[in-house]
Amino acid sequence: MLAEFASRNINLTRIESRPTRKMLGDYLFFIDFTGHLEQPQIKEIITGLKQKTSHLKILGSYSRLSAGLEQEDLEEGRTHEINQFA
Repeated sequence: MLAEFASRNINLTRIESRPTRKMLGDYLFFIDFTGHLEQPQIKEIITGLKQKTSHLKILGSYSRLSAGLEQEDLEEGRTHEINQFA
């Protein structure tokens, strides 16, 4: 499964595993990575993962803040410079 990300040079920011408690050696994996579901290479990864897993659930796809957003803007709740897609 990790080859789907590696072959497209997608950065994994977190990977976590939990036993399913159904069967010995059966695990759930939670993976965070850079990218957005609207990007073609991310769509390819999701398609590849669906073919290799028995269950795939996407918990979310979130935009990244632009570099121009200052800390004081964040503290005051101003988010006018948030990119829709990172």
